[in-house]
Amino acid sequence: MKRIGILFGGLLLVVSLGFGAAGCTSKISEEQLAQIQDLKRKEAMLRDEIQKKKIDIAQLRSEIHKRQSTVDDCQKRLEFVKSKLAQWPNVWPEVKPLVPRQEQ
Repeated sequence: MKRIGILFGGLLLVVSLGFGAAGCTSKISEEQLAQIQDLKRKEAMLRDEIQKKKIDIAQLRSEIHKRQSTVDDCQKRLEFVKSKLAQWPNVWPEVKPLVPRQEQ
């Protein structure tokens, strides 16, 4: 039993020394640092592009709203003209035609 405890302790010691000797440090290499900086630059560029696209979307929505208002106005005018055309020749019934006077 004592022998199993010593073997287990020795195995534990070998494994822990193996991890320590493998170079598990918290330092990053220059290449990794360069990659991180490059990724941060790309992230900043993408964030700027996203912000610009959001502004473009807002401007396009405003333009669409203006044009839709114009279309709606044109539709109203077209409906007015169609309704008056359907009543032709008595388009404005509330207006009495002038009858010329007959001279005697």
